[in-house]
Amino acid sequence: NRRFHPVLSHFFKSHIAPSAMSGARQNLEAQQGQLAGGRYDLCLVFPYKVRSNVKWGDHNDQMLQEPTQPEKVTMDNWQRRRNMTIKQLQSAGLDCRPFYSRDKTKVFVKIGTDLEKLRDLAELTKYKLQLKDEHLGAYAPYVKDFPGRPEVNYRDRKKVSHVYKVHNPEGAEFEKTDNIFRTVDRIMLLDHAVRSKEKGCASIDIAGLTKTGDLLGYFPLHESRKLEELDTQWFKNFVTGAGVDAVRDYYGERVAFYFGWMAHFSKWLAIASVLGMLFAVMNLLLGTPNNFLSPHFCFFIAAWSVLFTHFWKRKAAAYALAWGVHDLEAEDEAPRPEFRGTKRVNPITEKQDVYFDWTDRMPRLFFSYVVIGICMIGCLLTTSFVFIFRHKLHDMIPHGRFFFMIVLAVVVDVTNYIFTNIAKSLNEWENYRTQSDFEKALLLKTVVFKFVNSYAALYYIAFFKNGGTLLGVDMTCMNDDCIVDLAWQLSVFFLYRLVASNVYEMLWPKIKFTVSSWVEKRNYAGAAVLQDMSLAEQQMKKEPYDVFDDFDEMVVQFGYVTLFVVAVPWLPLAALAAK
Repeated sequence: NRRFHPVLSHFFKSHIAPSAMSGARQNLEAQQGQLAGGRYDLCLVFPYKVRSNVKWGDHNDQMLQEPTQPEKVTMDNWQRRRNMTIKQLQSAGLDCRPFYSRDKTKVFVKIGTDLEKLRDLAELTKYKLQLKDEHLGAYAPYVKDFPGRPEVNYRDRKKVSHVYKVHNPEGAEFEKTDNIFRTVDRIMLLDHAVRSKEKGCASIDIAGLTKTGDLLGYFPLHESRKLEELDTQWFKNFVTGAGVDAVRDYYGERVAFYFGWMAHFSKWLAIASVLGMLFAVMNLLLGTPNNFLSPHFCFFIAAWSVLFTHFWKRKAAAYALAWGVHDLEAEDEAPRPEFRGTKRVNPITEKQDVYFDWTDRMPRLFFSYVVIGICMIGCLLTTSFVFIFRHKLHDMIPHGRFFFMIVLAVVVDVTNYIFTNIAKSLNEWENYRTQSDFEKALLLKTVVFKFVNSYAALYYIAFFKNGGTLLGVDMTCMNDDCIVDLAWQLSVFFLYRLVASNVYEMLWPKIKFTVSSWVEKRNYAGAAVLQDMSLAEQQMKKEPYDVFDDFDEMVVQFGYVTLFVVAVPWLPLAALAAK
């Protein structure tokens, strides 16, 4: 009487003899106890000691200091909650492997499970897996094999495991037919087992433990071999988009969509770069970008923008169909761990869930947009003051005009950074149920603010500056040619963002990792030699990556390339080279 997905209905009849079912059961018993994928996929990090030179638990070396009474109470509470959490994980059928950090102040707990538990989770959540190529690579909810009942001589047996696509490593000497779960599949199913309150899950409140300080980290563990494969073919995987499926299999659809969009953007930038450089050469010959070719180039960029968006929609739809997410509904998406509300029985699913009424969010939304309005007014006033200082003081400072152009670029970039953090805090307070809803609301806030903050100065130069007044001060453009003034300011904006963002993204994580490791070595006590750091601990110390921040940056860059490119026609080529 088991119910199955209709896509798989014609694969359920099996011609396996009843005597073979005992072999299948033996194979099932062999799979139990063996980690799926042969590895641990998630990691929890708990606090253990308040300081590395404090005696506690197994670490009672004579060189260590006795803890104070408040420190004992704190560490005892940590230990009680940690043991309770690990017990919940083990009760849910998850395999836990705890070990100490290098300085003995933290406890890392790796989490994995066997293949049979993973199959139970996939069937419980109706997790969609890809079928084999002969079934058009479609996606269908996972269904376990049913061995049949002995009282009917196993006539009701059903076998469907052979229809799912097997994901064996490239160049593998032996293929394993059990590898139907990709890396990202195992992580998502394990995450469900850790967080969910359903039967057979651990019901761990990750957000609550983090907020109280009882949990320091929760993250998926890298697979060194697959990470090295992605890194070896980085140009194919992350630049051209030819290997975006490999990115999706490891990082998931969200990250793969971003790099697919980046590859699409790069290809279309190459088209705009060719005509843009021809127009730039003509500008040099004519002595100004304000010439008879400008309207024609503007028309080309307008058409380019429309076609770029149109063809990306088609490509995105193709990705969604190929990856089985084209019919993903909001109800199918798991709630964010930070989501808070009242517990109720869902009238549709008849399951217990958390509910937050939209009327409770409305006052918060109103307050958020009042804050956004105040921030935009403040940024416009700051930009106005920079223009006034430039107008009055540029003759007193060597290269004064360019100095104030750089100052304006710094002001815009810093205010964008500050507002992004404010917007994230407001978004958390508004309490969105799913990650998609959270990111849509955050994108709306940041786009509205950054459109005003990033482009207001450029619009002012292009349309209002020459011969106008600003807060009672008469303004003029550079050499009485506002297109030239616009070209210089836009060039400074773009080059500053390019240099500053790359320096920050490349150097800051390395600096932070080096400093934290040095501080840890200096503060360590209790051993003559400090052991090497585990891979899990190294990963914890690295900065987390979020595609939202990168995509947010690309939205601003896309505006620079399309809205004002007539003043700086080499901008598409510079943007392409930057990628």
